[in-house]
Amino acid sequence: MPRKKTRKTNRKSRREEDIFGLDIDIPKIEIPEIEIPSLDLGPPEQKKIDPNKIPKVKLIGILSRQLSTKQTRQALIRLGKHRLADEFWNEIEYINGKYDEMLKEIDGKKEETMGDLGVVVDEIISHMWRLYSMSFKPRDEIDFHKQIEPFLNGVVSVMETSLTKFGRKANVNREYKLPSNERIDLLVSVVSVGGAKGGAKIGIEVKYDLKETSKLQRLLGQIDRYIPYLDSLIVISYHPLSSNTINAIKNKEVEKGKPIRIVTPNKVV
Repeated sequence: MPRKKTRKTNRKSRREEDIFGLDIDIPKIEIPEIEIPSLDLGPPEQKKIDPNKIPKVKLIGILSRQLSTKQTRQALIRLGKHRLADEFWNEIEYINGKYDEMLKEIDGKKEETMGDLGVVVDEIISHMWRLYSMSFKPRDEIDFHKQIEPFLNGVVSVMETSLTKFGRKANVNREYKLPSNERIDLLVSVVSVGGAKGGAKIGIEVKYDLKETSKLQRLLGQIDRYIPYLDSLIVISYHPLSSNTINAIKNKEVEKGKPIRIVTPNKVV
């Protein structure tokens, strides 16, 4: 007998409906949120900083970020950094003077200051010239620098007072450390007072003699490193200088484009 064809159908069997057609409501399991309490350990412990162990540039940077210029100076004084406070203030006044000159130049009001600078330099030289009238006879270079200490210390206040007659305020520093990390014997920082023209920095380097080639070369190297931070330089020699030595120094004046005055017992060049 021929077999009957079975007809395909999409109807599910009762058994399938019993197994998969059940509507079972599975409850959701809620996980409670656990709040972790914050631990209060108190303010962080601050280490005490010894200002004497901080480099001066970093110390000024720390103070100036939180204080005004005047407050920074006062803070340095309270910390016992009187010399650093003076150096900081001199730099600020010098920069302000230069900034005023730049503004005048932009506005077309720049005034010629070279002649005025020359007058100030001449006044400084007149005080330093007294070195040659001192009654001492140093045995050598080391003895010379020891014996002129009282003179250099005394001339500081004298120059500061005398330069006020030009309508300027002056600060004179001994063994001043330049940004090149070298110390110059004297630095005269002249700033404007009462509407006078901008400030200037005049360096003074005192030498026992320059007879040896090595000493002259050392001075020429110092000029290279000093001049970028000065408006004028005065070189003072206790002993007379040869014409060749003077010419070598004056050649630096031409090269650097800034006035360099040479003072010796018998002439000023």
